[in-house]
Amino acid sequence: MPSVTDLQQQQQQTSSNIHGKSTPPPTQSATSMDPNNADPLTQAMLVLEKKQRNLGKRKEKLESYQKEAKDGKELNKDQKDALAKYPEVLGQIECVKELSEQFKKIQTESSRNQKRLSKQAAEEKRLLVSERLREYAKIRYLFDHRPSSLKPEESSLLDELSSSIIPSDNSLNSITRSVDTVLSIYQGGPSSTIKPLTGKNPQEVREILEELIKNLDNQTNSVSSCVPFKEEEQIKQINETDDIQSS
Repeated sequence: MPSVTDLQQQQQQTSSNIHGKSTPPPTQSATSMDPNNADPLTQAMLVLEKKQRNLGKRKEKLESYQKEAKDGKELNKDQKDALAKYPEVLGQIECVKELSEQFKKIQTESSRNQKRLSKQAAEEKRLLVSERLREYAKIRYLFDHRPSSLKPEESSLLDELSSSIIPSDNSLNSITRSVDTVLSIYQGGPSSTIKPLTGKNPQEVREILEELIKNLDNQTNSVSSCVPFKEEEQIKQINETDDIQSS
């Protein structure tokens, strides 16, 4: 698996065209791995990788001193002092390696969590949009199927709202006015959209609409439940008539 630095170096390499001339990489790719633009976790991993490279070079240098001493060459004092720290360098390399592995695990888990949160946010947005569309559909149904028991002020309210919510044409202004009015009612928007129309604040309008929709639902359910009963009565009457004619 390539490291963060490997990816960065690959993006910073120049590409050659068919004439052999080098061309700089796209600006977006070059800046996407800029340490100054990276998140704190990626910055920490870059620091650890740099530390690993430096310790690796130091280890190679000390091992060259070891080989020289083994071959019989006399080391100077600085070289001997440096070689004495060889075990310490090995310990640091192992420590940095463990830290780097832990950071990679954290980065993987963080990426997984970020994807999960993004998916969750997308689902919440979908549900919110679905709820808004459902509310709009209910209002439109209420406009088209007004209860017969409407009070004059309720009927007037529906007239005023329908003129704003039902688009008069396909223009952007008409559609925007429709959307803003519904959002003001159901999403706690500014009263400036509703109050000039109805003289009521969004909360008051919402409560009235919800009550009317509830009554309309009850009325619809009541009518639906009566239909089977009426059909049964009609069938019963037909059967009784047939019995009388047969006898």
